[in-house]
Amino acid sequence: MTSSAQPTDQPAPTAPNTARGSRLNSGFRLLVTLILLVSGVVLGGGGIMLAAEGGTWYYLWAGTGYVICALLLLLRVRITGLLATLLFIATVYWAINDAPNFGFWTLVPRIGAPALLLLLTLWCSALLANVHRVAKWLQLVLTAVLFLGLLAVFISGFYTHGRIELDTPIAQRSLLPDQTTDWRAVGRDNNGSRFIPYQQITPDNVNQLEQAWHYHDSRDSQQAGHTRDATPLQVGNTLYTCTAAHLMTAIDATTGKPKWQFSPEQSSHTSCHTLGYYDTTQDTSLSPQQRKAVDGKQCQQQLFAVEGSRLFAVDANTGKSCGGFGDNGSVNLATDRDTDNPRGLAAPLIAGHLIITSALGGGDSTVHAIDARNGQQVWQWEGLNAQQQDADGGPHVTTSATFDGDLNAVYLTTNSGRPAASAKQDNDVQKRFGSAIVALDAATGELKWSFQTVHHDVWGYGVNSHPVLTDIDNANQRTLPALIQTTSTGNIFILDRQTGSPIESVEERSAPELTQQGSNVLAATQPYTGTMPQLQGARLADNTMWGLTPFDQLSCRLQLQHSSYEGNYTPPAGRSNIQYPAANNMSSVKGVSLDPTRRLLFVNSSHMAAKTVRDKEGHERYTEQLTSALGVPCVTPPMGTLSAINVDSHKLVWQVPIGTTLNAGPFGLHSKIPMPVGMPNSGAPTSTASGLVFFAGADDNYLRALDATSGKVIWRERLPGKAVSAPVSFVSPEDHRQYVVVATKEHHTREAHVVAFALPRQDR
Repeated sequence: MTSSAQPTDQPAPTAPNTARGSRLNSGFRLLVTLILLVSGVVLGGGGIMLAAEGGTWYYLWAGTGYVICALLLLLRVRITGLLATLLFIATVYWAINDAPNFGFWTLVPRIGAPALLLLLTLWCSALLANVHRVAKWLQLVLTAVLFLGLLAVFISGFYTHGRIELDTPIAQRSLLPDQTTDWRAVGRDNNGSRFIPYQQITPDNVNQLEQAWHYHDSRDSQQAGHTRDATPLQVGNTLYTCTAAHLMTAIDATTGKPKWQFSPEQSSHTSCHTLGYYDTTQDTSLSPQQRKAVDGKQCQQQLFAVEGSRLFAVDANTGKSCGGFGDNGSVNLATDRDTDNPRGLAAPLIAGHLIITSALGGGDSTVHAIDARNGQQVWQWEGLNAQQQDADGGPHVTTSATFDGDLNAVYLTTNSGRPAASAKQDNDVQKRFGSAIVALDAATGELKWSFQTVHHDVWGYGVNSHPVLTDIDNANQRTLPALIQTTSTGNIFILDRQTGSPIESVEERSAPELTQQGSNVLAATQPYTGTMPQLQGARLADNTMWGLTPFDQLSCRLQLQHSSYEGNYTPPAGRSNIQYPAANNMSSVKGVSLDPTRRLLFVNSSHMAAKTVRDKEGHERYTEQLTSALGVPCVTPPMGTLSAINVDSHKLVWQVPIGTTLNAGPFGLHSKIPMPVGMPNSGAPTSTASGLVFFAGADDNYLRALDATSGKVIWRERLPGKAVSAPVSFVSPEDHRQYVVVATKEHHTREAHVVAFALPRQDR
């Protein structure tokens, strides 16, 4: 019988799956090698420059280590995984010692990306054919541990980190009888407190809030260059709002249906702020005979708005122009100083029967007092206008004023204007009123006092939030009428509003100098609050530069090393300099909220840095947010916070990051990943007697309700756009439900939305 056995000296055929797996392993190894090589070159190259400037050597030796790992992996050297593990251990040791604190957002970006690189390296090394079986399984186990660890860190990123909650006593005073049932001014009343005396919506039932109505005006989309930052006013069952085109709209406060709309015949393309509301029948500054004289006439209740150089008056009930006011319903605020078309900047303040407002154009910063009944000018204050205003550009009023009826005083805030080249050359206007709080007599317009928050303000730290009025006990237990003012530098000043003198200590501290022609051209000192918490972040340093990855951090560190930075009030000089906090970006732009029952001041603030770049001749080319090459902010989170401060003890009660990364990401992209790192914000909070704080100014477009005593977010709801003013709350006289209303604008279309929330109806 012939044997059918095949020869045994021929090689067995190669399985197709084995060959395919080998090619995949080789491809994966080459990919990981490339990632390690690029990472090493970038870190090592930047590390050389950073080390040469006196910075940390970590990036240099880490980059070198990654390049070595890449070469060893390419050559299939068995100890690649071991070397990568040692490099990671060294990185963890460096990160712990380099980080300014043992916080989540300070350590994770230092360790996260290196952990991912180690995971890839161990995984690839375990697939090498020449690796011992024990080493192979050990590397795979470490790979699995790293994966689970990174997954846990990623999930942890969706929890709030960096909360501060101190054991600070909170007052429990009785609720004073509220004289106002309406929201008639930017800060609800002339005190500017943004405090709601109602207790229908509480911490226990706020999670039941639902959308009651939604008003949408698509015509705003045609105003491409405009913004919307108008706080709706509420009087009775009507909401009054204003768009960028100064379109006045009356909305039914219970149903959200429009009642009437008004537009000026000509638009000067200015940004509209909050309207002013005046009711002749309730004006206590008038005699009974004066109030009786208007009985039965039109325009007993009026709305006012500034459009360009004109102040418009409209009947609040019908939306018709008030023909008896000025020249057929408007007053021209232009003066002989105007060289350009003035821009209305601030909401008209109603002080008795006077409208206090101002317009800016060319060299004009005049503050006007207009009789609300007829449009006649009662007085004008030209204190902000200097002889050489057209050359230097003096300060002007930037936000709504505050009125004290008892002292008959109007409190204004100003911006920096354009100071002279040297502090010694500043004119009298700039020295007294630049970045200042100014008190005027409401009846005559005479100056009472002024307080400057920044001297020779070449940084643009104008006062952009209106004052808040309250009573505070001084060190001698004497109750004084106080004015609380937040600033763009993070200082909070408390002044006696009778005299302008600080109730709490203010320290003049030395500031960095800028020497030109042998003398300092900047102010020698700057004011700092002595006892109130300073909301500015810590001084920037090499190890506080942030980023999502070591590559971001390296980019930010290099920018800090290559730019001029001397801390607060860094001189604006050199090819580039860093400003922190960035101008107009630190404290609440629209103001704060004061809970008089708990004596808590709620302040939202942003913590961002800016970089200014100049040409060889020293002329400014541009100023931009200080970010890494990937567009990630260089300031360690939180970049936006909401804080509660006890105004009697001057102690911080709590501070929480506010805002998520939902609408943020590298290269300006929207990540859609809502990590609560705390983002830059605007707008202002609103507090309630029931113990809630409503806030909608974060970049992620959420309306939030926080517990006033702890800062814990109890409820939130997404809005159709970003809100840049405070939430408004009131009780409807129709259905007796408490509403929370927010005005928003969409980022791309700029369309206006007004959204109302309330508890479910009881009759359902």
